[in-house]
Amino acid sequence: MPQPGDIDHTVVYYIRDLKMRLPLAPLLMAHFPEEMQSRIESVDYVERTTILGEPAHHIAARTANIDFQVWIVDGKRPLPLRIVLNYRNEAGHPQFWVQFSKWNLAPQFAKSTFEFKAPKGAEQILFAVQVPHLAESTQAAATQPQGDKQ
Repeated sequence: MPQPGDIDHTVVYYIRDLKMRLPLAPLLMAHFPEEMQSRIESVDYVERTTILGEPAHHIAARTANIDFQVWIVDGKRPLPLRIVLNYRNEAGHPQFWVQFSKWNLAPQFAKSTFEFKAPKGAEQILFAVQVPHLAESTQAAATQPQGDKQ
């Protein structure tokens, strides 16, 4: 489904409107540092260690709903190597792990990489959240003066 706006708007749409989970969503957002500053309640330096063959700093932190750990490369490119999220307020205390490797901070993509081509015989289905968007359009049209309707 087309989504206007930048990556931040798309992440918010995915989480708020589609009601989907997206672990590490703040990491994708342009305002990641500000987002983390507003969410983190406490942070502790655990140790300097080696992970995935790289020297790294192990850090643990807590937000209102999630405890997380991050291992960051010790060096000129301090990128995350591993992140572990613990959802302490959820039933069963689920955990999410991600490992990062082969970072490429200057990727090159062909335009076709992001073009959708439906397979033969595929049919489009509507998302339930399209209804509020239609309702907003209908409401906006209904509030326009009669001479402005198109």
